[in-house]
Amino acid sequence: MPREEPMINVQDIHFRYDPEQPSYAVDGVSLAIHRGEFVAVLGANGCGKSTLAKHFNAILLPEAGTVLVEGMDTRNEDHLYDVRQKVGMVFQNPDDQLVATLVEDDVAFGPENLGVPSAQIAQRVREALKGVGLVGFERHETHALSGGQKQRVALAGVLAMEPRVLILDEASSMLDPRGRKGLMKACRALHARGMTIVMITHFMEEAAEADRVAVFRAGRVAVLGTPEEILTRADDLAQ
Repeated sequence: MPREEPMINVQDIHFRYDPEQPSYAVDGVSLAIHRGEFVAVLGANGCGKSTLAKHFNAILLPEAGTVLVEGMDTRNEDHLYDVRQKVGMVFQNPDDQLVATLVEDDVAFGPENLGVPSAQIAQRVREALKGVGLVGFERHETHALSGGQKQRVALAGVLAMEPRVLILDEASSMLDPRGRKGLMKACRALHARGMTIVMITHFMEEAAEADRVAVFRAGRVAVLGTPEEILTRADDLAQ
C-alpha cells in the first residue's frame, strides 16, 4: 500500500536573499513532513532554518527546487490562498502578530478575513483559546499580557483559521522558561489531537519533544533522525 503524500514536500530547494551573492541561505534542502507528524528543525542562529520555514507557506519562494503543500506548488499564485490557509505560522515576536486590543478580537481577526460566518467565528475563538489554555482571557487587553500569554494568543489566532499544519518559527525564543513551558504544553496538546507541527528552534529540550529532528547547518540538513538518534551524535550537534 503506497504511503500517502506528505503534507509538505520540500524537493532540493535553493534560496538566496541577494542573487548577487554566491552563498545560499538554503542550499539544496529536501524534507518531507507527513500528516500528524511533529518535526523539529534545530540549529544555531543564522543557519537558514527560519528561511526554510518561510518557504512552507509561501512567504518565500525557492530560487530553484519545489515546495509542495498537499500537492500544491507554492510558486503557483492560484494556490497561494489555499497554501496560506493550510499552513499557519507563529513568529518569534508576538507583538508583530497581535493586531487587536482585546484577546477575543485578536483571535477572531484571521477567521473574519477568511469570510467565516460570525456564529462560527465565536465558536472558533472559544476552541482556539481552549487549545492554548487561555479560557477566561477573552476580554483581557493584549498589551497587558505576559510574553508567554501574548505568544499563546498569537498561536490561538492561527489556530482559529483551522490550518492543517502549524509552523512555529523560533516562537519560544523571546520567552522566559515559564512562557516556553506553557507554549510547549499547548503544542503537545495540539499534536495529541492530530495537528501536524513543525517547530523551528535552537533549544534541544524543545526538539526532544518531536517525532523527528532535522539538524540544520549552513543552509543544509546535516543530520535527520529521531531525537534519540540525534542525541547520540553529540559531535555533530556541537558543530
